Amino acid sequence: MAMVIRRTFIKSTLAVSFSISYLLYLIARASFGSGKLAFVIALLQLYPYFLIEYLPTGQVISLFFQSLLLLLFAIFVLLITYILFSFYKLYKMIKTSVLK
Repeated sequence: MAMVIRRTFIKSTLAVSFSISYLLYLIARASFGSGKLAFVIALLQLYPYFLIEYLPTGQVISLFFQSLLLLLFAIFVLLITYILFSFYKLYKMIKTSVLK
């Protein structure tokens, strides 16, 4: 039974970490405009999760909850980035319409 719970936490942690890396990819791509740099950042973020099979069960559970908090933080940063770019586009539209 313990192995089933461990496998579930490992798979859930990996799913959350891939979601986080995708959000970081989107944020980096929007911020830097470079897909290659964003891909490297996403891979660097995923590096600790490649060794998850060798961690004790307590650390796997801890890593799962850390991943959930990181996912919430990444969503928050993505929303802030979206709001900033929206205001920037609005500013550019207003600036060009006033100058005409």
